[in-house]
Amino acid sequence: QKDIPKWALLYVKAAYAEGIMTGSKTADGVEFSPNADITRQEAASALDRLIQKDTRLVGKVKYTDQATFAKWAKKYIESASTQGLFMGNNDGKFQPNNSLTRSESAVLMSKL
Repeated sequence: QKDIPKWALLYVKAAYAEGIMTGSKTADGVEFSPNADITRQEAASALDRLIQKDTRLVGKVKYTDQATFAKWAKKYIESASTQGLFMGNNDGKFQPNNSLTRSESAVLMSKL
């Protein structure tokens, strides 16, 4: 909590309370890491928890790098992708561990 800027603290607490942002479990509890980059798979999981969705529409997706998805992120990536929030690149890769770029963030926000 000490690393979270004052202006952001209420928003971070609200996102955590609503289950949108979950942080990382540590021996001392949960760490938010406010200054760390967010990966594409972390963003997909947060956005998937944020949006209202019809789970009947969630299906399997085929990315050529899906073996690199974190186990916890797979269902969120599939859901966010079938909901139209994320698309793979020209090679059919999702690139789950790449940082989300500002332009990708803008596209995602416009889709919400």
